[in-house]
Amino acid sequence: MNSSFRFLGVWFNVAGSRNFVRKQVARECNSFAATIRPAKLSTKQVVYLHNTVLIPKLEYRMQVTHLSESECASATNYIDSIPDLDDEIKVESSIKTKLLMRNPSGLVSAKGLDKEGA
Repeated sequence: MNSSFRFLGVWFNVAGSRNFVRKQVARECNSFAATIRPAKLSTKQVVYLHNTVLIPKLEYRMQVTHLSESECASATNYIDSIPDLDDEIKVESSIKTKLLMRNPSGLVSAKGLDKEGA
């Protein structure tokens, strides 16, 4: 029996496999990138949406599933598809560099931004 089930919004797997949740995380990240890619957003807006919408959503889904750093990195490859927004505010550093800062859970977070670009 290798089925996943949802209880109170959190996904569990009878066999203890992390693949289902890892795929969900990757799907959420790709959906986030697809949503913000065509939007005309400033760097601050993208960082705000990333930290207040995406990160809490991923943390909630991963409450009982711990992914390794490499699994988190592969699930968050969506950052490569976010265009550079810094050209419009004339800052040399890129949004990708800012979003690559990691928090303790291994999820990508932009909470530790330097003040020059934020």
